[in-house]
Amino acid sequence: KVQVEVDGRIEPMNMMDAVAQAEAPLWIGAARKEIAGLVALECWDEVERSSVPAGRSIAPSHFVLKIKTEEVVDAKTGEASLKFVKCKCRLCYGGHMSRYGEDYDQTAAFVCNPKTIRSMLA
Repeated sequence: KVQVEVDGRIEPMNMMDAVAQAEAPLWIGAARKEIAGLVALECWDEVERSSVPAGRSIAPSHFVLKIKTEEVVDAKTGEASLKFVKCKCRLCYGGHMSRYGEDYDQTAAFVCNPKTIRSMLA
């Protein structure tokens, strides 16, 4: 993965990198917002580690961290540059741990841009 830099901000590779940056409050806020949204949608069931059957494991997850930008064009020179907008976090499930026939069919993560949906329905 290539690290992206926008307005002096470096896109972190993981949450450990994110909280070590000066923008840590922005990354933590983005992570809290993502988790709150997933909790509101009831995306998972919380279980005690002690209740997990022998030979099974809890599904791993990780944050994908992105710096959201917008393109700004200088009126005088016509030069385009990227401007920082916000920090964005997505919590992703480690689907590589699923087993066909056991828990393979229990996870779906359909992601689509709202513009795409609108154009399909038009």
